[in-house]
Amino acid sequence: MPSKVPPNWKVVRLEDVAEVRKGTSFTSKSLVPGNVPVIAGGKQPAYYHNTANRKGRIVTVSASGAAGFVAYHSDPIFATDCITIQSSSEHSDTRYIYHYLKHRQEDIYRLKNGSAQPHIYPRDLVNLNIVLPPIDEQLLIAQILDSVDKACRKTEELRRKTEQLRVAIIHKLLTRGLPGHHAEWKKATRLGTYPASWKACLLRDVATINPRRPKLEVSLDKEISFIPMADVGENCYGLMNQQVRSYEVVSKGYTYFEENDILFAKITPCLQNGKHLIASGLTDGFGFGTTEFHVVRVKAKVDARFLFYILTQKKYIDECANSFTGTAGQQRIQPDVLKSLPLAIPTLNEQREIVSHILVIDNLLQTLFAENDQLNLFKQALSNVMFDRPIRF
Repeated sequence: MPSKVPPNWKVVRLEDVAEVRKGTSFTSKSLVPGNVPVIAGGKQPAYYHNTANRKGRIVTVSASGAAGFVAYHSDPIFATDCITIQSSSEHSDTRYIYHYLKHRQEDIYRLKNGSAQPHIYPRDLVNLNIVLPPIDEQLLIAQILDSVDKACRKTEELRRKTEQLRVAIIHKLLTRGLPGHHAEWKKATRLGTYPASWKACLLRDVATINPRRPKLEVSLDKEISFIPMADVGENCYGLMNQQVRSYEVVSKGYTYFEENDILFAKITPCLQNGKHLIASGLTDGFGFGTTEFHVVRVKAKVDARFLFYILTQKKYIDECANSFTGTAGQQRIQPDVLKSLPLAIPTLNEQREIVSHILVIDNLLQTLFAENDQLNLFKQALSNVMFDRPIRF
């Protein structure tokens, strides 16, 4: 809570300006069309269309599992295992309440009780203090933050559509080649149709799986690049954080790899979630990482990124997942399964040209991710100014 608020602003309890209940059982008098927030209350809250045709909008906050997660719903709904919050005063705006609760999400998390299944209950929320400016300023604050949310949604939607386009383009390029370059085709079991000039082979013919580690002359205190699985983004997003550790720490019990090696996650669910990457920017050209990587090192006349795009197609991920061995939760793909994956490989020049086409889309996606991150940071900064260091409008 801010230590000082502007004149005419108040610090009030949530129940003084809003109705806080389990589910969406509001009284008909308190239902205000277009002005209903709900706070979701369960580990995986289930939402249903409101058959009673109630009007309003709902903000939700999870009460168990990820307790305290604040969301907003534009359609009238019933929600199970959720806490619903609705403005109960002409001096409070639901959308403002939503943005304020979203800003204080970490505080809401701390309200959960219980050990096995932590929950948040209405009684936990009613005494939560909120900063309440006059209604006209509430509406303006909500409008400003709504506009940032709208920009985030547009960027996210563009990113989602670009990802869908990327999947379609990659599939086309990796199965049909460059547009206009091929007129004759072949067909093979497990491969399907591919350009006749491409070479059908197995992965072991064009890459070495888990190559032997060379003898390294390295001092024990030397800092070495290190990649744990937790630092690898899903959906082949790449490395999220660059770590270094001393050679003494990583030299035993970890996977060795070199610059430009493909690191292919071998354990479920990391394999299906796309936690694969190409090792790059390594200190002195080599590094170590989790033992849950298979290392794929390309041979001559094969582009590592081209092979990476092939191996991370859904077709190959599914084939690997269908060949898992081991107990539930610890299932892994064995090296021999990778080695026997069927491939169709074009000339090195065509590989590189295909890669250049895909990189254009990848760079656009990186830009969209960065824009969305910047918008979220911008909204956080705005919220800090409006709620923690309030100013007058």
